[in-house]
Formats: sequence, C-alpha cells, structure tokens
Amino acid sequence: MGEFSRDFKYDYQLRFFKKECTIWPPTIHSVPIVQGRIEKLKKLRRVDVIQHYANPTLFQVIDKSNDYTNNEVLRKQKKKYGVMALFYRPALRFFKNYIISGGFRMGIRGLIRAQNAAFYQWLVVAKIIEKRMQDNNR
Repeated sequence: MGEFSRDFKYDYQLRFFKKECTIWPPTIHSVPIVQGRIEKLKKLRRVDVIQHYANPTLFQVIDKSNDYTNNEVLRKQKKKYGVMALFYRPALRFFKNYIISGGFRMGIRGLIRAQNAAFYQWLVVAKIIEKRMQDNNR
C-alpha cells in the first residue's frame, strides 16, 4: 500500500546461482535446491538491504491470492477441514497479524492487511472443502 512494511522480518534469500544446477520446487515461496556449495555474503549495512515491495495495490494482492490458494489446495488437499475451520482459521490468522505481529501499529494499513490475511485463510479452507466435495461427487 505504498509504504515499507515494518513488520516483515529480515530473512536470507538465495540470490545468485547457476540455473542449470538449480531445481525449483513447484510451490509458492519455495526454496531452490542447489547442487553445489552455498555461501553467505558478508553482513550488509541497513542501506544495502534489498527492500521488497511485493504488492503495491490491493488488486495485485487479491489477484495473487487466487493463484497462491490454488497451489496451497494442491499441497493440503489431504487436510480434513470442516465448517468450523471456515471460522477459526481466519480468526486466528487475523489475531496473529493484527495483535501478535503488531499490525494495529500500522493503522488502517495494518487492519486491511490483517483482514486480507484472514480472507486468504478462509479462501484456502473453502477451496479445500470444495475440492473434497467435487472429488466425492465423481
């Protein structure tokens, strides 16, 4: 939403690798499997850190959510979520994002992000239930 999100934690990402020696698993946010040696670069100053503005608009967030949830359904299709999961999983995700992770400190942006995270969880559970129902009707 046009501003750096302070609640994201720093993490180490594999940045430079030989394509022919790397296998990318087909899941969202997967880690590449590299055949060979992996090294960390020396510690960078704060100004050298790469800032990743993943989704500048809500349209892009919602658009990506559909693809990401489809991939999660493939990974989690053995889960036996029921009707109650449509309530408690989104509620827990909202609580985690808004209260525990401090989204409330970001004002309206934090509220919108927490609600979107809750909707994402609802969508995953709903799609898993939908897939199970479709499979049962075959």
